[in-house]
Amino acid sequence: MPEPWFPSPLALTPPKEKTGKAELTAPLPTFALEPSGITRVQMKLGLDKTNTSLENLQELYNGMNAGERTKESGALKIKYSPNPNITRSPSEVLKTRKGDCDEITRFAFLVASQFGIQNTVMVEMTWTNPKTKQFEGHSAIVLIPENPLDAPLVFDFTYLRNGAPLDSANLEASLKKLYAEDAKNPGFKITQFGTVAEVEASYYDKIGWQYSTAGNWEMTALAYEKAVSLVPDSFEYNRDLAFADKKLGKYEKALEQYKRTLGTTERKGNAEVLANVGELCLVLKRYGEAIDSLKTALSSSSDEQLDRKIKYDLASAYVEKGRIAKNEGKLESALNFFNEALVYEPGNHKILNAIKQLERDTK
Repeated sequence: MPEPWFPSPLALTPPKEKTGKAELTAPLPTFALEPSGITRVQMKLGLDKTNTSLENLQELYNGMNAGERTKESGALKIKYSPNPNITRSPSEVLKTRKGDCDEITRFAFLVASQFGIQNTVMVEMTWTNPKTKQFEGHSAIVLIPENPLDAPLVFDFTYLRNGAPLDSANLEASLKKLYAEDAKNPGFKITQFGTVAEVEASYYDKIGWQYSTAGNWEMTALAYEKAVSLVPDSFEYNRDLAFADKKLGKYEKALEQYKRTLGTTERKGNAEVLANVGELCLVLKRYGEAIDSLKTALSSSSDEQLDRKIKYDLASAYVEKGRIAKNEGKLESALNFFNEALVYEPGNHKILNAIKQLERDTK
């Protein structure tokens, strides 16, 4: 059977060749620290499970602070070091004594979990630099007090905030106030990670994003498979795994993954995901399923560019159903399908000519 008249450019694009710096091959880096690393940190910093969470967090800060704008560093002698390559694991931070704000904060959160430090949240702040248009971010740990009358405390290892109190229990509002300069930037967003699994998943999310920008879709998929295994209900991780599978040309796998994405509680009925389901069904020649998904996507979409793409794929699906019906000698059905296609691609000369020919044939 000939290719669709309106081939979907995303789904039919062959996988990119590997380019750029993100060329590390499987297996992925391990997030967990070796027991010897935990022991080393404990002995160096004097961490004790009998201490309060606040006392141990203060010891962590004293050991891991690495001034972003100064040469100051704590007992572990970790230096602030921007990283243009694959994000460092906690083991690598400990081994090299280098880390950026995200890497040091993840390292600290992982160590904190080993020593009974409770009620902590890793906060990740992201934004777009208005001058460079580049994606930027910053991270810190917040200790949530057991007494609701007490202030949450911020431990920021690179902006050097050792238990800075927030002015309210509303983390989002108080963090925006504390990080007012960063919060001025467009797209400023705060994400909270409350468990080790969530922090580890964010690590693999970062790795997946880095590999995707280099066009290394095999490693991108591996990273997001790990993230999904840690936080199965994450909309973003499931969606990004599906996209990586699609870029690899694994259309059946990508389709199933997009369907799982639709089942996450965060964003049920997402128009973009529904459009991808429809697009993949179109490529796999499941035209009826494609039409159902694309129509649902169109009814919930509020984006003009996405609407055009959905209508394009809908027209293609109806054209293919029309061609199948015509080949089977079902000319009336074929005419109906081509007329449906014209609804979504009005004025398309190929569709109009096909309709005219079918009208002559059915007389």
